Amino acid sequence: MNLRKSRHPIALVIAVITIGILLVGLMFWVFSAVFLYRTVDPAPYRFNAIILNDTPEGVLLRECDPQGCAIFYEPLNLQPENQISVVTSADDSPHWWVISNEAGMTTGCLNLQFTRKIPDLVVKISDLQACTPDNPDFIPAPLKPSSAH
Repeated sequence: MNLRKSRHPIALVIAVITIGILLVGLMFWVFSAVFLYRTVDPAPYRFNAIILNDTPEGVLLRECDPQGCAIFYEPLNLQPENQISVVTSADDSPHWWVISNEAGMTTGCLNLQFTRKIPDLVVKISDLQACTPDNPDFIPAPLKPSSAH
């Protein structure tokens, strides 16, 4: 006597539907990974600018904190005819840099404030503008300059 075990038709339909859903999901994942993946710029407004020391003396660059020039990021020395790449943005927010001479006297300010990205931007130290009481808000005297970069 040979007993034959039969499968229930509903179980077969559920198995076929489940396998179909898994295959469609896998095909969608492969399609999206291949055709829809794009890198996302984490800071879409940021871009690089070059600050060029076109003066005959070395200068000390101090980037102001976004909250004001009472706090600075790491100061940088920039010798004559040298340049440094800095990051700024096109979000129309002020990016103040305070420039001092080798004797520690503030000679002027640069505001790298832009409303659009400018490719290959070069800002010359000779283009300094005067630091006014309102722009930037407050500028403490520089500390002893750090080593040359």
